[in-house]
Amino acid sequence: MSSASGGVRAVRAGATGRFSLTITDASGTVRARQSGGRTVRCGTAGTGQDNARKQYREGFRQGFAAVRANCDATQPRQGFAAVDENFRKGFRDGARLASRQFCED
Repeated sequence: MSSASGGVRAVRAGATGRFSLTITDASGTVRARQSGGRTVRCGTAGTGQDNARKQYREGFRQGFAAVRANCDATQPRQGFAAVDENFRKGFRDGARLASRQFCED
C-alpha cells in the first residue's frame, strides 16, 4: 500500500484477497499493488476535516431520510465497527429537523 504522502506499508490479505488498512496522516491517492502484480487505485484519503464534514453530511442525510419515512426511526446499528462521531451528530441533527418538519402536530 502506498499513499500520495509517501507512506508505504505491506498488508496481508485474507484467502479471498480482501484486506483493510487504516491510514493516518495521509491525503491524496491511495494505491495497492499485489506482489508481482499491477498497481490499482484504492481511493482518495482526504484531510481529517474533509472527512469529518463528509461523515456529518452523510449522517444528516440518512437521519433526515429515516425520520421522514418513519417518525419512530432510530439510528441503525453499525455492526462491530464504531460509528463515526461526526456521522452520529449529523444523523441526530437530520433526524431532529425531519421530526420538526414531518412528525410534530
